[in-house]
Order: sequence, then C-alpha cells, then structure tokens
Amino acid sequence: MIVFDFDKTLTYRDTTLPFLAFGLSPMLSIFCHILYYGLALLVKLKILDVLSLKQLMVKWRFKGFDDHAWKLHCKEFSAMIKTNSIYRQTNWNQANLVVASASFKEVLLHLFPSSVLVIGSEVNIEKKISITKHAMGEQKAKLLRAEGIESFDRLYTDSLADLPLMKMAREVVWVKGDQQELLSHEKINNWLKKN
Repeated sequence: MIVFDFDKTLTYRDTTLPFLAFGLSPMLSIFCHILYYGLALLVKLKILDVLSLKQLMVKWRFKGFDDHAWKLHCKEFSAMIKTNSIYRQTNWNQANLVVASASFKEVLLHLFPSSVLVIGSEVNIEKKISITKHAMGEQKAKLLRAEGIESFDRLYTDSLADLPLMKMAREVVWVKGDQQELLSHEKINNWLKKN
C-alpha cells in the first residue's frame, strides 16, 4: 500500500488559499489574501492553530453556500489544480493507493479514480458551514487507522506535519517539486526525536 499527501506532494504549491480565492471578484480576492495572511501570522505566533484559521476562512468565504454550491465550487476548482510529475507518472488505477490530505475531500475526489481511497478534510453545511474533519498530523493518522490501515509500504510527503504517518510507513519519500528523495530511517528517527 502506498499513501500520498496531496498539497506540495502531488502539486507544485499549496491549494488552500487558491481554493478560498477561486471565483471571487478581484477586490474580494485581495481581501481574502489579506485576511488569510493575517490569520497565518497568528498561526506562526501560536495564537491560532491551522484548523481555527481554516474554520474562520471557510465560514467567511462560503457563508450562505448550500451543499450544491459547495460541491460545484469544489469540482470547478479541482480542474484548476496544477499537478506535478509524481501525480502524472503514477498509475492511479493500480490497487492499494491512498491519498491522505488536509485538503477538502470534495476537491480531491475529482482528481482520482474511485479505486483510490481518498481521506481529506470534510465540512458540514447544514445551518452554517464548518469543518467536521481536519485531516492533518495525528488526525490524519487516526483517519487512516479508522479505515483499518495500521501500516503501509511507502509514504510520499513534503511535510513534517506527516510525522505520525512516517511512523506507520516502511519507507518515506520526501518530495520537493518534481524531486524525490528516499529518506533514511536515521533521518526520520532524528525528526521524531526533535518533534
């Protein structure tokens, strides 16, 4: 079994801000960027966590959206994502492939065949939109275990946020753009000790 992170592992850049800004007027897009970077600064200063940033942005951006409008936004945005060579060179029809990402599941589902297990962040739109699952860090590992996955052959990632998944993988491939590096167990163990 092979598990892939998504943002900056199968893409060249993070898709969170482009997803939020997609479909906005130029003025609202500028405001969206300012709001996002302001909140990101609070995350860096450890005043907010990443989930709180995303909750605030999603509530602002998708206020008044119903389920249909949300799904349509996700589908249209998915067509705009620029994937890297790892995505393009992978045979996504082979068995035992998993994509586990903090990106929204509704976006990811449009990029992979149904045979690929997609684990992503999820929202509830009933009264007001909110993130119900945030597939990041330890939560991502919990979601994999909930699918019966305790260990797997290889992990492709670009982020130390995936350290909980590195513990579950026999091999870890570090991704930067189109470059791949098979990490030594020693390097992974050093990261685990520091974090």
